[in-house]
Amino acid sequence: MDGLQNRERKAALKGAVFHIICPVVAWDAHLYPIARLFFPQKKIRMDREGPIEDLAVEPIGDTGIRVLFQDGSMHEASGQDKESVKRALYDALAQRLGQTLSWGTLVGVRPTKIAQNLLREGCSAQAILNCYETDYRVQPDKAQLAIRVAKTQKELLERFGFGRIGFYLHLPFCPSRCSYCSFLSYPLEPKERLAAYIHALLEDLERTGAHMRQRGLTPSYVYFGGGTPTAPDAKDFERILQGVDRHILRGVHPLEYTVEAGRPDGLTREKLQLMKQYGVTRISVNPQTFCDQTRLCLGRTHSSADVLRAVGWARDAGLEWINMDLILGLPGEGVREVENTLRQTLALGPENITVHGLAYKKGAALWEEALPLAKELPALGTYVTKELMKAGYEPYYLYRNKNTVGHLENIGFSKSGKQCRYNMAMMEEMDSIIACGASAVSKAVVGMDEKGAPMVTRQTSYKDLDLYLEGFEAQMTQKLLLLDEMKP
Repeated sequence: MDGLQNRERKAALKGAVFHIICPVVAWDAHLYPIARLFFPQKKIRMDREGPIEDLAVEPIGDTGIRVLFQDGSMHEASGQDKESVKRALYDALAQRLGQTLSWGTLVGVRPTKIAQNLLREGCSAQAILNCYETDYRVQPDKAQLAIRVAKTQKELLERFGFGRIGFYLHLPFCPSRCSYCSFLSYPLEPKERLAAYIHALLEDLERTGAHMRQRGLTPSYVYFGGGTPTAPDAKDFERILQGVDRHILRGVHPLEYTVEAGRPDGLTREKLQLMKQYGVTRISVNPQTFCDQTRLCLGRTHSSADVLRAVGWARDAGLEWINMDLILGLPGEGVREVENTLRQTLALGPENITVHGLAYKKGAALWEEALPLAKELPALGTYVTKELMKAGYEPYYLYRNKNTVGHLENIGFSKSGKQCRYNMAMMEEMDSIIACGASAVSKAVVGMDEKGAPMVTRQTSYKDLDLYLEGFEAQMTQKLLLLDEMKP
């Protein structure tokens, strides 16, 4: 295809809506996410019949699939199962647009799951690589990354074992809301709302802790997330730490205790000393970028100097396990800005570095600003991964979000022996998790299926703060019933 034809064909697919004609209702669930991968800004419309505005997908007898474009060109493929349908549309659009996607047809949160299942079956690395590339059209570097992470997790899980109890608590408040954030978060004002939430959270901790003692459930690790858990003043922050200590831990020293400190503008020497006093072993101080101009555009009012100061205070307080989050795909940030952020992060020597691809909210202006850089991001992500591994960091967990600019992934990197168990447990569902607070998810691992994968039962607290407060008793009842399914 020459350049002019290519431009004409791409132009034919422009517009606010991408229209697919497909007579097979069951295929909609397979076609829709693939179309979204190629056209994230468009509304995808599915119809059973009518004129072809963009393309049509139809069965060929009982054994094949045909993709027909508006100009009469077509792509044919064999098979009619879920993956065959996804591959057929992916291949047709990839050829039409001259564009391949890093993770191919994979749209789920856990791309490493394929490698983990095949490793359990005794497959070789080459066989797993072939599966990723052939069955799912994953690019070789991403397939190799997924296999590497799966192997690392397999080794760690064999060492740590399955079936521990983890504990999570949530504080959905922040000094201000970052423009890219899709997590549950409220401003600190009015103070009455924060006070009401802390009161409910402390009761949640007390009653959950009492039931844990009755059931003999002792947490091996604790994770305090948000929001920004350190956003309240030191007095309220200590009340929460005391609640965990009195009702959940009760003299037990967990293997790890993380506080997602997050933004440095919520950190003080006093709060860091309180964390050390109450047994916190790991904290996150998240610059996201060391470009101050970008950070201001994101709604984060702290500076790079504040990040450096917070890390120094944490080390002074004796907190020797620090994670730092970075984001790729921020508006206006290319190779130079990312290199600068990576250089300054490595200079601080954190034990963990977590690299996120920017995930956008539907209709967010931030997406429009980040889109021009999308084509550069896969190569930039590969560069960052290689540089971190060169510096002695090993990727140990990986997941993906929907609607990520440049089809990037989120990767946790760790120095040797400093992998965060909670992160692995959440992604791989290897432990039961008891959770307190709004939007918190408790999970009971109730057994293994025939393939050796965990079977999980969940209870999710209301995300809305008012609903969490109003529905407190009903949620508590559901959670305590779930705790009865957990094994000590």
